This record gives sequence, C-alpha cells and structure tokens, in this order.
Amino acid sequence: MKRRNRLMAVYFMLVLLLISSCNSSFNDTPISNENFSTNTEQLASTQNISSTLIVTPSPVLVNSTSTPTIEPTQQSAHFTAEYQEILTATAWQVKRDVIVTKVAQFPPVDCGGEENLIGSLSPDENWAFTVCGIKSNKISIVHSVNGVMWVLESKDFLPPSMAGAEEISGSLTQEFWDIEGGYFYFSTYLSFDIGGNDCFTGYGVNGLFRLNLKTGEVTTLISPSEYIEITFSQTGRRYAADINGVLVTDLNTGEVVQLDAENVMDLSWSPDGTKLAFSTTKCDNGGLLISSSIYVWDAITRETHTLLTINKISLSPDSWRDNKVLKIKGEDFTSNEYILTIYEYDVINALVLLSGTATPRP
Repeated sequence: MKRRNRLMAVYFMLVLLLISSCNSSFNDTPISNENFSTNTEQLASTQNISSTLIVTPSPVLVNSTSTPTIEPTQQSAHFTAEYQEILTATAWQVKRDVIVTKVAQFPPVDCGGEENLIGSLSPDENWAFTVCGIKSNKISIVHSVNGVMWVLESKDFLPPSMAGAEEISGSLTQEFWDIEGGYFYFSTYLSFDIGGNDCFTGYGVNGLFRLNLKTGEVTTLISPSEYIEITFSQTGRRYAADINGVLVTDLNTGEVVQLDAENVMDLSWSPDGTKLAFSTTKCDNGGLLISSSIYVWDAITRETHTLLTINKISLSPDSWRDNKVLKIKGEDFTSNEYILTIYEYDVINALVLLSGTATPRP
C-alpha cells in the first residue's frame, strides 16, 4: 500500500483502541491449552510454498478519446458529496456493530489476558479473524463458529529485514475470505512510518499468504520483502498488487497480467471483478505532488483507459456504485486546509457525473 492519506497509520491505531472494548465477551471462558498446542503444531509444520504463475504479455495503454475535464462553471455538489461521506462512515460503524454482535456468539478465544480486536467476519458468518494484543499484536486467530481455531504468529510473516523482532508495530490483516474454496488470505500490516512523500509514504502491507481453513496449511503467494498494495475482486477470481506497475493474478487459471505504470497508489475492483481502477502520481525531485491520474483496466478487452489527470490533487479510486460508475476521491494538501473532493465517473461513457467538495471551502 502506498498512500491512502497521511493520517492512515494514526487512524488505524485509533480504530484498534475504539473497538478493543468488545474484548470482554471473548475472555470469559478461555479455551484449553490442548486446543492451542494442537493447532499451533499443525501450523508450525507447514512449509511456505511460492506459487508458480504464467506471465502474459503486457496490454497496451489506450487513452480515452477525450479526457474529461471539470468545467469551472459546473455547479458545486458540496452537500451531495458531504452527505455521501456521512453515509459511508455511518454504514461502516453499523457493519462493525453487527460483526461484534455475531462473533460474540462464537466459542471464546483466549488472548492470554490481552485485549483483542475482531478483524472481520466471513461472508457466510461461520468464520472470524481476531487479532490478539492491541499493543503487542503477537498472534492472530482464525476461528469458526464450530470451535476450530488456527493460530498465526506475526513473527512468522515479517519481512526478512525484521526477522527476529520482538516488538511489532502492526499486525496481520485480512485480505479476502474465499469460503467456497476454503481459504483465508492475509498480509502483514506494519503501522510505523519510515518516511515518505506524496508518491510514497513508507508504510503498508507486506506479502500475501493463504490459509487453508480445513488443514491449517499456509502458503506464501507473495514474499513479504516489500511494501505493496493488494486488492481482491469481490468475486474472488482475481487480485491485483502494485508490483513493477500492477500485477493482476487470475486464481482460476493461474494467469498473471503485468500492467505498465509508475508510482501506483491505490486499487479498486468493480463489483463483477472485470474492471480494475488504479491511481498513479507524478512528483518532483523533492517528492512533492505534480499531478495524479486514474486509470481503468478491463479484464475482458485487456485495455487500459485514462479517466482523469489533475494537477496538485491526489486522486484515488474509492468505490464503485455499480459496474459502470466509479467514485473517486481527490485530496488537496497544497493549502493550509485539507480539501477533499468527490467525483463520480461513468467509465462506459467517459462522463463526470458529479464533482463536489466534501469539506468546507476556505
């Protein structure tokens, strides 16, 4: 992951502290040491296996016939954009409350007296991912409503440069639940900042791993040797990572497509998993933002189209309303006041449907 925004690391830790209050329902009845030793032993005996994939030729970048521009006379959609952000934040909190309530019905997990964070709930609501230790983050547990528990130790999934580290600022983090296939995909999230700029922040996720929910076997798909952004399509068929541009992997066929791009920042799949939106940035020698762009790659046509290029604003694909309309966020850090602009873009007809600030104007 490159830069979602400069407050991401702080925000992550605040979320952990806010939700940690839910831990009381997990610590009432510790599970037996026998359960832990058995599952840990099975996991420890698993060998990491790098997957072998076939790389296909890089598709050609195709610019849209006319890159849309925002007309200065366009009516401000300030209230519309602001309302969208309020709805998004409210929906997120409601979802968190539902997850906490449902996981409270699972057999309790023992985090050794430390606080825990419920990371996620599987789509079928039969599995949960819990991080033990809000401060130490030493282990994570993937556990089922039937009492099956797989213990993952954070130290086993660190970058080589951090091998042997006792304290970790971060944790394992969910990437995708593949319930039909019986897998849980995860990465290592490191929340400390090693420096950065508008084109690279210096923190993010490392590697990609797959846990077999039936056997506890863990397979390494991407080595945790560098910081990357990983995004799975909602269908689970493909995932994209910003490696040497953008690397798209088809889990059904094993095919890999390499997209040529520089300074890739964020990735977002359409609901049907056939379109991948991604953003790039261009910076000067001092690391300050010159411009940013949004592209969409089509998995069916294998073509990449430019949607928007704007100076001095950091663009990122936020979400899809449907398979046609993409929501884009534009962050302006050039003035003393942070300004967030929301765009809605029709990727089929190359039209900007909405442009409005979600923060007060200066």
